[in-house]
Amino acid sequence: MDDSTAKEYSIVEYLWIDGSGVTLRGKTKIIKGPVKSIEDCPVWNYDGSSTGQAPTEDSEVWLHP
Repeated sequence: MDDSTAKEYSIVEYLWIDGSGVTLRGKTKIIKGPVKSIEDCPVWNYDGSSTGQAPTEDSEVWLHP
C-alpha cells in the first residue's frame, strides 16, 4: 500500500471492559475514508458470551463509539 492509498483509510479501535469488570478488551477495524468525528465510526458487534457480558442464547453485544 503506498502513501496515497493509505490516506483513503482509517484505523479505529474499540476498547471496553469485559464482564469481569477488570479485563480490557479491544477490536480494531480498518474503515474507508478519514475519521473526522465519532459519528464516522460504525456501530460494531461481538460475541458477549465469550467476555462474560451476555448469555449464550442471546450473546450479540453492540459497540457504540
